[in-house]
Amino acid sequence: MTVVGILKVLKSYSYSDDIYLFGSILKNKNVIYDIDLLILYESQDELLKKKNDLNQLSVYYPLDIYYMSLDEEIELDFINKVGAVQLKDIKIGKFKDIK
Repeated sequence: MTVVGILKVLKSYSYSDDIYLFGSILKNKNVIYDIDLLILYESQDELLKKKNDLNQLSVYYPLDIYYMSLDEEIELDFINKVGAVQLKDIKIGKFKDIK
């Protein structure tokens, strides 16, 4: 599966509003070695579902995944500190289709 394919699958998840991209994928869309993701969650059940989905997806492309509760993210201000962008705001067409 390609980077574009992975991003399309991520956008198709019902919880795609809880997915943020950060790191090198936002800086150089032509050379991508892995996809850095922040996944926000509210409950342990929700966390387990998301982990299961993303572990299956990571078989196809290297994913570096950070999981944080909403409270943890607020406390750490992670999104602002690393310049993360919500997946729904990403234009997939700007990425080279890299395998």
